Parts: sequence; structure tokens; C-alpha cells
Amino acid sequence: MRLFLQAAETLQVKAHECIMVGDRIDNDIVPAKLLGMRAILFRTGRHRDQAPRTWEELPDRQVYDVAGLDLALRTLLR
Repeated sequence: MRLFLQAAETLQVKAHECIMVGDRIDNDIVPAKLLGMRAILFRTGRHRDQAPRTWEELPDRQVYDVAGLDLALRTLLR
């Protein structure tokens, strides 16, 4: 979580203004959501089948490719 907070601080934004993109629920989505960030799960690589254990671990969006990421970001930035 410190890395996410440091990134927000470096960008001079608050955590709730950030959108985190990651490929792991446990290391990316959960900490981002705990900080109030929106989160996009990029379903790729060896963790692509990782499933949330509770509704609190659900990402705001899930994507499978760069085109999907672009669309998800545009949707969340509205």
C-alpha cells in the first residue's frame, strides 16, 4: 500500500482520484480499493484466473487486452 500512496503523493493527487491497473487481486486490487482508489483488473499472465474471495475484492472493471483497458479508463474517467 505504501507504493500506491507514494505514487499518489508524487503525482500530487489524493488516492480516491487514482485508478490503479494491475493483474493480481491480492497485490493490486485489494490494497488499491482499501485506499479508496478505483481499480482495473487486467486479466493476463499466470494470475488471470485468480478470483475474488469477497465482494470487497471486486475490481471496478476487468479487461483482457489494451483495447479493453482504453475503454475501461474512458468509462471510469467520465
